[in-house]
Amino acid sequence: MSSVRARQQKRKTERAPAVWRGDAVPKPKPNTERPIDHSLRRKVGVSWRVVSGVIVLCMIGLLVIMFQTEFFKVRTITVVGATYIDPSEVFRYTEIAGLPIFLIDPNDVRDAILSKSRLIADARVTIGWPPEMIKIIIEERKPALVWT
Repeated sequence: MSSVRARQQKRKTERAPAVWRGDAVPKPKPNTERPIDHSLRRKVGVSWRVVSGVIVLCMIGLLVIMFQTEFFKVRTITVVGATYIDPSEVFRYTEIAGLPIFLIDPNDVRDAILSKSRLIADARVTIGWPPEMIKIIIEERKPALVWT
């Protein structure tokens, strides 16, 4: 038992003394302002789960509006630079009628136009917002012979 007591006594004497810092910790000033009330949730009565659920439902509603309503579906296009080819024919070549503008890739539309018409040398497709959703700027090939 004496060895246990000797070890405890030795441990007490070998410990580093505490460091006295005096008044290193400033005393709190008298509070002149009202304390911050962190119980806003209790006053409003809404938890963060309800708020995040409402945000998720709003985002789902926005996605439904963007992809299901007729407002963002392609009905017409604007064709610039068409002299020899009819703009409605270019619209048929695109195969984008009725698709939402968010699902349309301009490079795919350009490739579809160039592969289906030999009269078109080049095309630039830009996607914007309604009412002028799709704008196609085409460069037609120059005919070598005009038959009248």
